[in-house]
Amino acid sequence: MRDLLSIALIYSTVRLATPLLLAALGGMFSERAGIINIALEGLMLAGAFTAATVTHYTGSPWIGLTAAVVAGLFVALLHAVACIEFKADQVVSGTAINIMFLGVPALIGGAIFDSTGATPQIPQNWPGTWLSPRIAARCIGRLHPRRKWKSPLAKEKTLDETGSSARLDRQKSCQLACWHAGHQVGGLAAN
Repeated sequence: MRDLLSIALIYSTVRLATPLLLAALGGMFSERAGIINIALEGLMLAGAFTAATVTHYTGSPWIGLTAAVVAGLFVALLHAVACIEFKADQVVSGTAINIMFLGVPALIGGAIFDSTGATPQIPQNWPGTWLSPRIAARCIGRLHPRRKWKSPLAKEKTLDETGSSARLDRQKSCQLACWHAGHQVGGLAAN
């Protein structure tokens, strides 16, 4: 029983649960805005594959991270255009993106790396890894010394205490009222 609840298991649990918690946080903000975003898993898959591939070829995890953000933004833009411009159902479009990005990384990985299962292992001691996350957090803290950084778990409380929640709720109810009145609601209204 001692080996089962080791400190390594706790560290591993926190490390592996972090991407899921961040995706859940993004889903919470989407739901508060009245958007059903089922495509979160597809966004994560696109970003993860892009980050691994770009990091493998450039040797810099920071360039890989930037490429992952751009890939996630591109897939989110694809989802937004499908839902807003072409009036696709949000759930159907999100499910299609999830299914598409279950296969696209395997297809591209097979073409680039001759392996459909995974990208090659990225070494831990590449020259681009000189900036540790701890040093990056210190640099960001120095850039914004007066900003109080809050954990993602505190975001729900922050939404309730600030005007952001009220704005999102007003916007969602206004869109629903317009939709029930027979008007077409194409996108988010400006605040």
